[in-house]
Amino acid sequence: MGKNRRSGNLRVSGRGVCTWIIMGIVLVLLIWFFMAFRVEHVEVLGSNRYKDQEIRDYVMQDPLMSNTIVAERFRSHIQVNDIPFIDSFTVERIDDHVLRIHVNEKRIVGYFIDEDKKLFFDDKGFIKEQTEYQVIPEKKQEIPEKEEPDDLDFHPAVQEVPRVVGLKSDHPVVGGRVTTWNLDVFNSLWGITRMVEKYDILPDAVLMDKNDDITLVYREGQIFCNLGKDDLLEEKVTRIATILPQLQDQTGILHLETYKKETKDIIFSKEEQGTLMEYAEKVEKQTYTDISQKIREEKGEAPKDS
Repeated sequence: MGKNRRSGNLRVSGRGVCTWIIMGIVLVLLIWFFMAFRVEHVEVLGSNRYKDQEIRDYVMQDPLMSNTIVAERFRSHIQVNDIPFIDSFTVERIDDHVLRIHVNEKRIVGYFIDEDKKLFFDDKGFIKEQTEYQVIPEKKQEIPEKEEPDDLDFHPAVQEVPRVVGLKSDHPVVGGRVTTWNLDVFNSLWGITRMVEKYDILPDAVLMDKNDDITLVYREGQIFCNLGKDDLLEEKVTRIATILPQLQDQTGILHLETYKKETKDIIFSKEEQGTLMEYAEKVEKQTYTDISQKIREEKGEAPKDS
C-alpha cells in the first residue's frame, strides 16, 4: 500500500512539472510574439486638420495597438465619435514593426454662422460639426497661469473651408440639415472647395444667391470674383488663381459670369469697397428671407407663393 501511495504522488508531481513546462513555453512564445512584432514606428496619412503626433497619441493609447499583427487583426478600422471632423481611422500593417494610420476625414465643404456658432456641413448639406463663433474686442489680456496641456485636447485646423453666405438651417445643430432652394448647391461647393485648395486660393467667403450665382470674396472684401452659374468652375478658378496676384491694391469685381472656353480676356471693374459690401449684405439678407419663407412653407406656417 505504501508503494502505491508513493507511485501516485510521483505521477501527480510529474503532471505538475509538465504543466509548468508548458506554461513556461507559452510564456516564452508570447514574449517572443510581442517582441518580434512590437510597434516601433507609426506613419500617419491623410490628416489635414490635426498634427500627426496628435493622431498617434490618440490611436496608440489602445493596448492592442502595441503589436502589428494584433492591431491589423482587431483594429483595422476604428470608428471615431469624439474627435471633431474625423470620421474613422484605417490601420495598415507595413512590416513587422511599422503601422500606417489612414485618417478618414468628414467631407466638410464649408460653414455658415448662426448667432454664436460656426456650423460646418458636408457635401450633402448635413451639419457635421460646430464650433464657437465670437468677435473678441481688442483689449489687454492677463497672462494666465501655465497649465499642463491635455494630451488629447484636439485643436483642429478648420481654416481650409470657406464661410458660405446665404445658407440657413431650421435645426442648426450637429445632425441637422442646411435648408436651401437647390440641393445641387452642395455639389457646387464641394467642387469649389477642392479647387481653391488645389490652387491655394481659399476665399474669405462664398456668396450663394437665390439665382444659383456664385461669388468668391477675397482680401477682406476688396475683390469679388463673380463666377455666375455652376459651369466650367475648374476653368474659372484656374483663371482666378492666375489673375489674383495681378490685383494687388485693387478693389472691384472680376467678371467670370459669362466665361466660356474660348474667352481670352477677363473684365475687372473697379468698385468702391462700400458698394461691394452693400452687395454682399443684400445677397445675404435676400437669400435668408427666401430660405426662411421656404422653411415656413415646409412647416405649413406660411402659404406658398402662387
